[in-house]
Amino acid sequence: MRVFFGKISDKIDVDQIENGYYSANRDSDWFNGIEIGDFSFIVGGGKIQLWKAREWIKTEEGAERLDFEIIFNNLNISVNELKAFKFFELNIDLIVKSTRSTAKSSKAFFQITCEKDLTEKRLCSLDTYSDTENFRKIVTLGPNNTPTPDSYDIQLQIIDGKLVLHPIKNVDEKLKEIFRNNFSFIGSGRKNKDKTLSKVKENIHKNAELDISLIEFYDAFMTDYGHKSKKTNYWVVNGFDLDKISYDIQNNVFIMQFQYGSQKTNSVTKQLKSASKIKEGDKVLLYNSNKFYAHGTFNRTKTYPNATELNLNDQINKNTTNKKEDFIIYSDAECYFENLMANNGFEGEWGQRLSIHKWMDLKKEGIQVKGLAQNTVNSVNMDTIKKLKDETFFNNVTERLRGENEKNATNTRNNEIYFSHPSNQILFGPPGTGKTYNTINEALRIVGVKIDGLTRSELKKEFDKCLQTGQIVFTTFHQSMSYEDFIEGIKPNLDDGDIDEENGTEIEYVIKPGIFKQLAERAKIDLASQDSFDELWGEFYKYLISQREVEFTSVTSELKLEPSESKEERLGVRFKKSYDSEAPEGKKVFFVSKNIIQKLFNNQIDGSSLNARQEIRSFVGGGRATTYFAVYKSFYNYLTTNKKLLTKKQNYVLIIDEINRGNVSQIFGELITLIEKDKRLGKDEELKVTLPYSKEKFGVPANLYIIGTMNTADRSVEALDTALRRRFSFTEMPPIYELDELNYEYAGVKGSDILKTINRRIEKLLDRDHLIGHSFFLLGKDEEPEAKLIQSFYQNLLPLLQEYFYGDYAKIGAVLGNGFVLKQDDFKQTEFASGFNSEVDGERDIYQIIDYREGRPGHHYKQPSMTFEKAIKQLMNLPTE
Repeated sequence: MRVFFGKISDKIDVDQIENGYYSANRDSDWFNGIEIGDFSFIVGGGKIQLWKAREWIKTEEGAERLDFEIIFNNLNISVNELKAFKFFELNIDLIVKSTRSTAKSSKAFFQITCEKDLTEKRLCSLDTYSDTENFRKIVTLGPNNTPTPDSYDIQLQIIDGKLVLHPIKNVDEKLKEIFRNNFSFIGSGRKNKDKTLSKVKENIHKNAELDISLIEFYDAFMTDYGHKSKKTNYWVVNGFDLDKISYDIQNNVFIMQFQYGSQKTNSVTKQLKSASKIKEGDKVLLYNSNKFYAHGTFNRTKTYPNATELNLNDQINKNTTNKKEDFIIYSDAECYFENLMANNGFEGEWGQRLSIHKWMDLKKEGIQVKGLAQNTVNSVNMDTIKKLKDETFFNNVTERLRGENEKNATNTRNNEIYFSHPSNQILFGPPGTGKTYNTINEALRIVGVKIDGLTRSELKKEFDKCLQTGQIVFTTFHQSMSYEDFIEGIKPNLDDGDIDEENGTEIEYVIKPGIFKQLAERAKIDLASQDSFDELWGEFYKYLISQREVEFTSVTSELKLEPSESKEERLGVRFKKSYDSEAPEGKKVFFVSKNIIQKLFNNQIDGSSLNARQEIRSFVGGGRATTYFAVYKSFYNYLTTNKKLLTKKQNYVLIIDEINRGNVSQIFGELITLIEKDKRLGKDEELKVTLPYSKEKFGVPANLYIIGTMNTADRSVEALDTALRRRFSFTEMPPIYELDELNYEYAGVKGSDILKTINRRIEKLLDRDHLIGHSFFLLGKDEEPEAKLIQSFYQNLLPLLQEYFYGDYAKIGAVLGNGFVLKQDDFKQTEFASGFNSEVDGERDIYQIIDYREGRPGHHYKQPSMTFEKAIKQLMNLPTE
């Protein structure tokens, strides 16, 4: 009995897999010696089958094939279990070729060396494959355990400090010869191998069955690690606030404040993994709030005589840290850090320290440099540590810090370097940090408006102009937003009882373009002229009046101009054919407004397009679409014929506020691929899709930009599609404390310090995604500090804190102090209904929010000697007297 395994791709011919045959010339290498009566395990179509070669067939077309008897259509085992079948000799061909492509070898079948115990009866019994004892396992053994003799399993153990692979039954000796201990390479740049090595290392000192496949084991322990050559990488680290930045600079360090048990596990793990990849000699920029302060080079971290040595990867996998240790040195992180405690140079804080050789070219006020988001490896830049794609951005910033390229920098304005705008970007941050506010500036820059020196009101006027012309479109996502609203959908066309001139119906269902499709179509062809619309329309009107008779054509209808009913502000038109068989032409005169024609022109509708009538219908309704389409098409053709139109490529912007509030993957649909920069129209990897309703081919033009805003404190933020996240550049919008409008004083402290204190406490209790934005504390021209703070606390701050802490008023009190949160000392324990006292916690503390506004529900909790000013002092831990 001979046994093979074969691989058939379901991408080539699913019929072969389902009907048990393989097509190829009988003498070709593809069959690799298989003969009638041989058995073969078939890998393909997402399952493993058992076949038996039956006969050679010649088809009517003259092609040859080998037909098989399908013994089992699905053995319900995985490819890894097939490799681990103990009756098969474990060798490189079985491990590697059953998983990876064999196309280069021009073979589809490979013979398996089997033990004599594997009889045909056992081979053809389903019980054989359901018995777990028939498959090899990969196990680790503790130091005091004895390996099982004559075992099919792969048994690993540390003996005298060395990793040992114990003898394996029914294995090719070559595998034993090439086995090696690659533990020392963990973290050197091979992600998949590192994962396997770390899993084995984590369990190597105990008895454990490992959840790793044979191919993973082979790659990790039987091939060269092939670690990447050490090269300089470039990083950006976030200093968070000026006090901490000052400390970092003075001590030539960078402090990370992340620790398991106090913050979100995913955030901590992500940051530690990023930091573990930093190597001695890597370059780094120090920044905060879109400003850069210095640059430096990473050092090895200094050691301490009493430090505890741990493995960082173990800590990451366990999601825990040992808070009992004063100093921890991580053996597998080349330039990494020690655990920080109260007396370790950063009193009252904890976290990790990375050593910097020396912070260079310091800028106390910082410099603004645009383009960080699109120059990082991962576009989702919600991190303390960001890796740059290459040295380009790093060099630009360091030159600016040195002041070397002030004169020569191209496209430099207002102390900022402007890089090309990302096609898709999201401004993210907690509430009140100016995300929506800043979309105006960003959108105006993209469409080419020079915003330098413009006041806020002037910026808003420019923005409103772009909204009117359709160059910028603003929308907000919500739970009811759908694909049909955004791309296209079938919707009723209601005309308020007005009869459609062309087909006489009052209601019809039509395919309507959504917000994005309309803007995309507009961006494809930009219409402009050296003349104003008034001049163009005036010239067209004179042309019409000068003609003896003027006809306009729609899709199936013809209309004519009624000069006596027309003037420049509106044209009178009549249908040439009437629905009344006794009337030679339409009885009613319909009017076409110049203002609406201007609106269609400003919205860049291409009058020669097959979709023009559909687009016009969305502006004027179905009842008037025929007349407006006919006249607009004539106007457009007149401009084209007389060369009055110029084509100029200008940028368009779609602003999506609260992008994470909608079902993003459902709303975007096909756009999840089409919005990628290199998949847009005109690019090398241009893609188009067929839309489901209109059946039109659709692509996204390169001059259409998407700006989204995302509130990180929103509980639905995690629903943002991962695939979509990769296609956006993310720009963080943190609270800014250095604004002039926060420089006011109240209760002996500055407004910025109050906000900063509140945020540091929130970050300790929650995370940085739930901070309070600076906009809530900005003092207007005619505002008084106390009135402003009272308004902000009770209208913005307290509602947010109640949401953040899910009604945990003890934590709200930890943020604001007992001047705002009253803990009621109820000495008279609440008396519950008889018979149920033992069922409730009668000692549970009760808290109340103190309201300093007279007449409000919480005002009666105010203590007699307390004022709002004293409450602020208590918040800041200052004396109240």
